[in-house]
Amino acid sequence: MRVVHAILFLLFASASLGAADPAIRIPSGPVVPQPMPPAPGPVDGVVRLIGDSQYVIDSDTPIVVLASPAGIVSIAEDAGPVRIRGRFVDGSGKSESRTFKGKQVFVVEGLLPGRVELLIVPVGATKAADVIRRTIDVDTGTAPIPPPTPKPDPKPEPKPDPVTKAVKVTVVICEDTATRTVAQGKAINDPEFRAFVNATGGSVELVSSKDPVFTANGYKRYADAAGMPAVIVFDADATGPSNPLVTFKLSNSPADNIALIRKVVK
Repeated sequence: MRVVHAILFLLFASASLGAADPAIRIPSGPVVPQPMPPAPGPVDGVVRLIGDSQYVIDSDTPIVVLASPAGIVSIAEDAGPVRIRGRFVDGSGKSESRTFKGKQVFVVEGLLPGRVELLIVPVGATKAADVIRRTIDVDTGTAPIPPPTPKPDPKPEPKPDPVTKAVKVTVVICEDTATRTVAQGKAINDPEFRAFVNATGGSVELVSSKDPVFTANGYKRYADAAGMPAVIVFDADATGPSNPLVTFKLSNSPADNIALIRKVVK
């Protein structure tokens, strides 16, 4: 009997170990509700990020998440555990709430239609095989707007507005998450502030000063000039590298932040 008990113990222990969650968790794809037959898996491993759905990565180990090419998706990082409500790429298509228990949580959202590759790099990786790659097709429901064809005008053009403005803006907030105050957190997540930016068709992106993107995308020099937390506003419809429309230090007053951004919105 002791031998039988020992064998049963080993079987249960093996099953428990095999069921452990991976250290880095990524979505597998959309879930089709029953009684419909399950949908086939993504073609060639490509996941579709449709509309306002979110692609959420949470990890128990330190990682860096990069997108290539830049500008098609936004990547926002937060410390976990965190509860998020919205539509998820591996969900049923309806809004739901989920709790992500990893120490790092990355939310990927579509900005422009196109294909992008996510590179999930464990900190300290020494070989290419350590990098997790995922290809995502972004479908925001809108096609890129081509620039208007210039028409010759013999009349002298009026002097341009000294302030460059945009219809759609991307607001990048650079911060040191370790020193974020309660007041700064409320200003960043203020519903009116978020609604104002979303109404332009743009988005708010949070970038940690410890994220490699902070330096790689050139945010550091603007943040150093404005002071941290720094707010950097870009024309979301601009192509290629572009200068910010305005840069300023985040105010604890959401109304002040809205007023400064409003000056560069058409």
